[in-house]
Amino acid sequence: NKEDGQKKIMTTPFSSAFATGEEAPPSPQSSPSPEADAASLRALKEELSNSPHGEKSALVHVQRVAPELVDDEHMMIFLRREDYDVRLALKRLLRYWSKRYKIF
Repeated sequence: NKEDGQKKIMTTPFSSAFATGEEAPPSPQSSPSPEADAASLRALKEELSNSPHGEKSALVHVQRVAPELVDDEHMMIFLRREDYDVRLALKRLLRYWSKRYKIF
C-alpha cells in the first residue's frame, strides 16, 4: 500500500517469534541484571546511530511514523535472541525492518 509515495507500516506489533525469525520462542536463558539489560540497550542504540543511513532507513522511517513499534522492549527482543551480542542483534533488527518495510 502506498500513500503520498510512502509505504504504510502496519501498526500491529508482531510476536517475538516472528521478529526473530524463529518458529518458536528461543529457549529460556539466564537473564542478565536490569543494569546489564540497560547497558546492552544503550550499546545497541549507539551502534544503530553509527550505522549508515542506507542500512537503517526502514527502521528510521518506522521510528518516525509509529515509534511505539520500535520501543526499548522491541529492541530487547533482538538482543535476547542474539544472546546480548550487540552487533548481531543490530544486524537482525535492521534486516527485520528492511524486510517488513518491503512487504508492507
